[in-house]
Amino acid sequence: MTGATLALSRRAFLSGVAAVAIVPALPSIAAPAAAPAAVAAAEVLPTFVCGTPDAFNWRPYAARTAEEAIGQWLDEQGLYDPEERADADVQAERVSQWDGRSEADIKAADWIKAGLGHCCSRCGGETCADDGAEAVGDEAVCDYCLTFADWVHIGDDAALDELADLIADQGEDEARAALINRGDWEVIPDDLWQRAIRTAEELA
Repeated sequence: MTGATLALSRRAFLSGVAAVAIVPALPSIAAPAAAPAAVAAAEVLPTFVCGTPDAFNWRPYAARTAEEAIGQWLDEQGLYDPEERADADVQAERVSQWDGRSEADIKAADWIKAGLGHCCSRCGGETCADDGAEAVGDEAVCDYCLTFADWVHIGDDAALDELADLIADQGEDEARAALINRGDWEVIPDDLWQRAIRTAEELA
């Protein structure tokens, strides 16, 4: 091995060592920042209905407390004076099944399903579940406006009870004639009619 070869090899060796020594000194490249976490879903506040007792001026409000919901109702009524607010006869009731829903999404039928009151979707009269109102589709329908078509829509058991009561009260022939005159006869299945006759006989 010649001196030149030895010098070259030694130079190459030292260069390699220097290169290895430099690597740890190089600035590390920062890893890409983690993607920000998804924005948390908007807080779903409890829903309350507020209004005055025995009046049909109730509205739904999303609020953290009943007091906060009542405050919103008072603001809408234009009651800003502290004494007027304190004297106002307004109440709040929690309706958990409406949480997260906008007022536009709450239909007339939803008030009846919640055991509350609403104006009848057909005649406009004030009604509530305690007075016999029923939820038919999106409608709130008072006892006076309900038809047998509605009872069939509500459910077989409800239709059977109403039909049996009519037959027991008027008799089979007169009940059928009344249903035909009202346009309800065509929506009553034959098996439902036969069961209603048997039920009416049991009630007699």
